[in-house]
Amino acid sequence: MLISEEAYKTSEIEGEILDRDSLQSSIRRHFGLKTDNRRIPAAEQGIAEMLVDLYKTYNAPLNSQRLFLWHEMLTNGRRDLQDMGRYRISEKALSQGLERPTLIALAQAIERSRKAYYAALQIGNRGLDCSISL
Repeated sequence: MLISEEAYKTSEIEGEILDRDSLQSSIRRHFGLKTDNRRIPAAEQGIAEMLVDLYKTYNAPLNSQRLFLWHEMLTNGRRDLQDMGRYRISEKALSQGLERPTLIALAQAIERSRKAYYAALQIGNRGLDCSISL
C-alpha cells in the first residue's frame, strides 16, 4: 500500500518508528474499508488521517487552513504541544513586552517568512516546483 509506505518512511525520517500493521489498519479505516478493529496509537492514526485527506483533496488549492488541519491531524492526541494548527511565536520574545526590540524583530521576521510562505503556496498551486526558504 503506497500511502502506508509513504507514512512509514516520512515518520522514519523524523525519527519516529510506526507500527506498520496499525498504520495500515488506520488507513483502511479512514477509507471506510474493513479493518481488524485493533486499537490504533495516536501517531499512526494522525498520519493516516492526514495522508488520506491529502489523497482525497490532492487537487484542491493548498492554503494555510489545509496545512494547519494537517498539523492538527499529525499531532493527534498530543497534550505536550502548544500552538497546534497555527503559526508559532516564541514565548521568550513575547514575554519581553511590546516595548522591547526583540519582539519587534521577531514580528518582522514572522511577517517576512509569512510573505515568502504565501508566495510559495501560490507558486505551488499553479503547479510549479516550489520550495520554501525561510
